[in-house]
Amino acid sequence: MKDLENFLQAVQDKVGQAKFSERLKEIDNFFINGTPYSSRAPKDPLFFYIAVCTAIARNKGRSYIPIEYARIYPMLFNLNNRWDVTKKIKNFDERFNNLCSQKTSQSVDSILFEILVAIYYAEEGFEVEFIPATDKKSPDLKIYKDGHTKYIECKKMQRANAYTYDELDSWYALSGDLLKIANKYCYDGYIAFRFRQPFSEINLRKIKRYFIRRMQSRNHLKKFRIIDDKSAKITFFPFSSGKLNTIIEQPITKSVPSLINYLTGEFNYRLIYKTLFGGKFSDNSDINLISSAIIFSCQFSYTKALEKKSQHIKRLLTDAAKQISEERPGNIHILVEECHNEYIHRLRCQKNIDVIHNFIDTNRGVEYIFVHYIKYITPPDRSFDVEETIQYFRRADKFPVEVPPIWYHSEKYSQGYGTLLIDY
Repeated sequence: MKDLENFLQAVQDKVGQAKFSERLKEIDNFFINGTPYSSRAPKDPLFFYIAVCTAIARNKGRSYIPIEYARIYPMLFNLNNRWDVTKKIKNFDERFNNLCSQKTSQSVDSILFEILVAIYYAEEGFEVEFIPATDKKSPDLKIYKDGHTKYIECKKMQRANAYTYDELDSWYALSGDLLKIANKYCYDGYIAFRFRQPFSEINLRKIKRYFIRRMQSRNHLKKFRIIDDKSAKITFFPFSSGKLNTIIEQPITKSVPSLINYLTGEFNYRLIYKTLFGGKFSDNSDINLISSAIIFSCQFSYTKALEKKSQHIKRLLTDAAKQISEERPGNIHILVEECHNEYIHRLRCQKNIDVIHNFIDTNRGVEYIFVHYIKYITPPDRSFDVEETIQYFRRADKFPVEVPPIWYHSEKYSQGYGTLLIDY
């Protein structure tokens, strides 16, 4: 785990080796026992992330969650590689203590974002210090340069809103039941789900009934349709011959994107995948043979709820502005994770532009507002990929009116992946 060695060693030094192992084992046990473990409200947020990001290296495949890995590993990797810079930041140890504490309600994402922003300013030649927490609200950082002092407030937007989380919970519940059914009937193959209506309008019992009927009666060596109506389209695809129970001449890494790409011939990072694999692994966790595999993919293709999914930064901006004043002028940084599609990105950006157009800085201290739009991707051939676009506003200048571009890779993994980019 050399890619995270500095960071993991610092955490171990802080909590102690015995406690480090204990907290990590507790997270692994949740996955081993099949207990649902929500990243939205984990019992131990930091070690949930550590377990996910080190799962492959520790040969703990059940602890690996591709979506969580894709979004948190880049932050930890970035922090690990710039760890020496943290030694220049005053009061960093206090903030790191907060990060390592075992608090259910703590936002690890927010603290990591604050630390990375602090590192950025330190690398730009500023003297940086975290402002100690008090009973009164205050900015996160104080920075000095050339005799000038500024204050920095950081905010991290929740990845999705209640509507989106309800949708995901419905998918996870349905796919969990269907995965058990497919496994019961010894099916190996790829099943693509495309939902044309919100889950609240879909007869899920009908889908389960059709699914069981098709699993019992159809030849699993051929493609067949499970359901195709106004609510959903579900299709079964068999794997190509020679993919299962055959020694793989060039072993592939034990990552879900790599496995999906090997078995299906493509990997679409915009889809939500659920998988079940069995196979033989070498000492370095590469895969030599896959004995069985079931892959589900999920796509929400309806447009009815797009408006509901595109939350904006108004509340975060208002709260952040309260920390900045005329006596303590400075900047606001807001992190927005782009976890939907281009249309929602455009809609969200336009809403944010409107919010800032109508924003009234009553404390008269905000100088810059930086909105960081981040897209995390886990391609099959690399550990991670990050696309970042920063939209910034100056108090004295005319606000921009165009949506900032965010780069997207090609729809599916293919030759030239990572070079076929689209912007607005």
